[in-house]
Amino acid sequence: MHTALPQPSGRLGTLLMAALCGAALCTWMLTSPAPAAAQSKARPKAQKITLDFDNAPIEEVIRFYANLTQRNFIIAKDLGGKKITILAPSPVTVAEAWKALLAALSMNGMTAVKDGKFIRIVEASSPAGYVAPIGAQGAGAGNMGTHHIPLKHASVDAIVPVLEQLASPQAKIIPDPRTNSLIIVERPAQVRRLKKLIKALDKPGEQPRVWVYQLQHADAAEVARIIGEMTR
Repeated sequence: MHTALPQPSGRLGTLLMAALCGAALCTWMLTSPAPAAAQSKARPKAQKITLDFDNAPIEEVIRFYANLTQRNFIIAKDLGGKKITILAPSPVTVAEAWKALLAALSMNGMTAVKDGKFIRIVEASSPAGYVAPIGAQGAGAGNMGTHHIPLKHASVDAIVPVLEQLASPQAKIIPDPRTNSLIIVERPAQVRRLKKLIKALDKPGEQPRVWVYQLQHADAAEVARIIGEMTR
């Protein structure tokens, strides 16, 4: 037997029913799952993966990254058969995995060149383009650029050999003795380092000078011997 509960009546009953309905609605909103769109949007930021490419064919590696980053790739025909190694047993973010790919390509004489909606994987023999890491705003890598740097004091012939030791393999450093300036084709991050070095080396100092004197009567060899003894 079920005993019916007394139903409140009048104004008091109406207020009680409104309060109960409001509480039920609040409970449903707090406990309901978040919309699927919001969940899928937040997932890529926190996504972490592991990498296990041990001497893997370049085609296999790029196919994985194409699915991971949803980017379009083109692999140069002459790169067929090349292999690279990327090992990350500890989980890394997608951006970190992308940086690892760029580093592995560079170590193996290759680079990633942006070409419209595609990324071409080519030999790193010419200063083409460079794809910035996912999430970066172009401050780190960026495209190869041409920079004209005039020197105030140092000679370009003395500066170029030093810069060539520190520039990337794809860089070009062209001296212009006529204007005593440098033309550098390099990535932005590396150019900033080279500019700091140039600033440190391009300092005023006593430069060697050559004077030529024409002797009228004395023997040049004898004069040179005497001057040498005097300056010892």
